[in-house]
Amino acid sequence: RYAGTEKQLIRRTYDEMRAIVQRTFEKEYPGKFKLHVFGSCVNGFGLRDADVDLCLQIPTDTQEEAAEAVESLAEAVRSAYPDIGDDASMDDMNVNPNGIKHSDVLALTHARVPIVKVQRLPRRLQGIACDICVNNTLAVVNTQLLKDYASIDQRLTLL
Repeated sequence: RYAGTEKQLIRRTYDEMRAIVQRTFEKEYPGKFKLHVFGSCVNGFGLRDADVDLCLQIPTDTQEEAAEAVESLAEAVRSAYPDIGDDASMDDMNVNPNGIKHSDVLALTHARVPIVKVQRLPRRLQGIACDICVNNTLAVVNTQLLKDYASIDQRLTLL
């Protein structure tokens, strides 16, 4: 499904989302935010069509602040790409490879871990899905743990 290597696609997706995060949060949290890639696209357990999972780490004290960050980030993602409309077909996506359906960007602010779900990124990123959570650093640590386990015994990735 993906042109180029999967690692290149993940890197391009990360770079684009990092630029959006930086524009959105640099004024409020100068030098105090991090964006991590985690999940199956890192630990070796993923399928080829898996989404890219990102964790935005920012200094927040409350769930409300994390939810506000998710709202801001969802709006920033929508602003970064032209809206191709809800009725867009694959042909429309080929005509405008930089566009997305703005309705495909969801801010899930009431979840235990607030998250921005981007159901389909632009065609030039091969329409991959991307989830960006806020301050779910345990997921980042668990990803590294699973990656380490898989490096010890390759059979784990087959489970």
